[in-house]
Amino acid sequence: MKDNDIISVPGDWFQVDFHVHSPCSFDFEANDKSESEYIKLLENAISSEIDIIVITDHNDFAGYQNFIDIKNDLLRTKKLLNEQALRFQKLLNTNYLSSRK
Repeated sequence: MKDNDIISVPGDWFQVDFHVHSPCSFDFEANDKSESEYIKLLENAISSEIDIIVITDHNDFAGYQNFIDIKNDLLRTKKLLNEQALRFQKLLNTNYLSSRK
């Protein structure tokens, strides 16, 4: 077998970081504990092609809860934006059609 041969392995494989401290943790490396630090942490994982992170804050799960809250806020915002876009599109179509008469 040569060094550049690729071995095919069945199943799905994931990149996992098993030791991540959230901004809530005293072991978090940045001083900023804001929501933007949570998002930066996720963006860094994505840019590093990490599929799963494991939150390892000591004796506390508030950081994990903050991730869940941020995710829920973003999903609510996305839903509201989609609904507003649909309403806007209907308005545009209605005004366009009525102006063509």
